[in-house]
Amino acid sequence: TSTPKPAGNSRPSAASWPGGTRELLTVARRLLKVTKRLTEEKEVADEDYVTAAINDAIGFLSQSVIAIWYRGKPRRAQGIPPSIQKVFSEICDLSKRRFIFGRVILAGELNSLFIVDPIWTRRYLLPSFNWEVSEKEATAVWQGYLRNPRTNDDLLWELKESFLQTAEHVLALKDYNSQYASLLAWIAIEKQATHFTLIELRNALNHLPVLDLAHAAQTADHVLVSSGEQREACWENRLQPFFAKVWPKSGDRKSERASQFLAEICTHAGAQFPEAVAELVPRMCRSKEMYVVCKSLVQNNCGKKFPLSTLTLLDSFIDTNYPWPPRELREVLEQIAANDRKAVQRASFKRLSDYLL
Repeated sequence: TSTPKPAGNSRPSAASWPGGTRELLTVARRLLKVTKRLTEEKEVADEDYVTAAINDAIGFLSQSVIAIWYRGKPRRAQGIPPSIQKVFSEICDLSKRRFIFGRVILAGELNSLFIVDPIWTRRYLLPSFNWEVSEKEATAVWQGYLRNPRTNDDLLWELKESFLQTAEHVLALKDYNSQYASLLAWIAIEKQATHFTLIELRNALNHLPVLDLAHAAQTADHVLVSSGEQREACWENRLQPFFAKVWPKSGDRKSERASQFLAEICTHAGAQFPEAVAELVPRMCRSKEMYVVCKSLVQNNCGKKFPLSTLTLLDSFIDTNYPWPPRELREVLEQIAANDRKAVQRASFKRLSDYLL
């Protein structure tokens, strides 16, 4: 069995409660009883439900009960204790709008709750994630969940439809849209064969704002780097299919920031560098975000090992209208020239050389 861990590190300590568990749960039930009589909805500044939940009495209460729950070291499929489950169930009553901040806090613990008590979670908490039930409710709990998202295969299957629909509402997530883009990319790379069709993933990525695609590209780079000595296999078996079959191909979906991360993926692909360049260059545009890429090209001796592919990448990526070229660009060009004399005759090499004058 496994012990679920809290999703964040800002939860109040159960030990800080001056009374015992029974006293806390008694206070919780009394507070819920009083609060549910209030009918007016609370204002949420900038539609930031997480901050509002942290500073709300019901949100704080929810954090305290969660801390008590974790103190009992819950185990997989153990079930939520009835006394705590009663409080959680009342918080998840969708007819009680003032309890929405409690549901935001519970959403942050969705993965742990599902591991311990999938039946309860499926019945009481997952409906809040459904955009067709309430857009405001879904916005709030998705923000809560995406604050520090964790998932497992069974939960991912349960959330599938709501998760895909979230791509159409990503702007409502405010500061958490980048978290959604990163999670979507990770799922598309790691889970496409078991949970989603290529069309579903492609459509979801196409709904993302252009700037959020940069977060998806950054996640892909993290996946590659974290594969360590298996990076060539990671590119060939996971990233190349992702970019070939899922990544948006339209020219209006390109951005400088995303292009930087796509170029970094090439430099991290090891012996698969030429294949990565061939796959990713058509998805890139010229960018001023060139410093990290040029440094990585030098460190990995790409100009020495793959001079023509390196030149292709530079020509597609380097924005020569930017007045401050990185000094590493000269080193990369020197590597290329030393290892492929014909490369210096190419117009692309001359364009980049003139840029350094």
